[in-house]
Amino acid sequence: LYYKLEPLELVYKNIDISYDFEEYKNTTIIKPLLKLQAHDSLGGCNTDTTNDDIVAKLKQVHRRIVSIIDLITYKIIQLEEQHESANTINIINQAPFEHKLIKTMTIYSKNSEMNIENDFIKIITLESKSIGFNEDVYELKVLLITKKIRAFSRSIANLDDIEQKKWNLSTGEKIVLNDKYIIINSGKIIKKIFF
Repeated sequence: LYYKLEPLELVYKNIDISYDFEEYKNTTIIKPLLKLQAHDSLGGCNTDTTNDDIVAKLKQVHRRIVSIIDLITYKIIQLEEQHESANTINIINQAPFEHKLIKTMTIYSKNSEMNIENDFIKIITLESKSIGFNEDVYELKVLLITKKIRAFSRSIANLDDIEQKKWNLSTGEKIVLNDKYIIINSGKIIKKIFF
């Protein structure tokens, strides 16, 4: 609720001032959470049945939170597609501070490699395997590196404007990735060091 949904709401409100999820959030998430907190604070019945009921209600509230997060994310992307090319990468920073993204992720493409960069983003293919049946479809493991993204905002990289090129990182270049060092030599991982 606090780390994902509310920051995402701020991002969406900055794009579309007709934000209309507030009433739904109050009636289906906030009120049930407050009732569960009040029951617990008042020392309500502490039987296994009551505890199971509370857990079930918390799971229900969690599902509602996840569904609103998905809906807002979808609406953000939908709004962007009205103004931008559909061939874009949207990166949303939900943190209350500037954030640089360095992440490995799996993507699917008709291209066997995706090695691209512009002033904002770099995508380097680490692994590629064909998974297509009728057409060639590739599962790519890529390293995604962005510049800093402002707090509670989104950044868009239009793939039409990005130069496709073979990416070669210098020998021994170190990239920190979620408390791991990945050492890259000529575009291939040669060593991973875990802490």
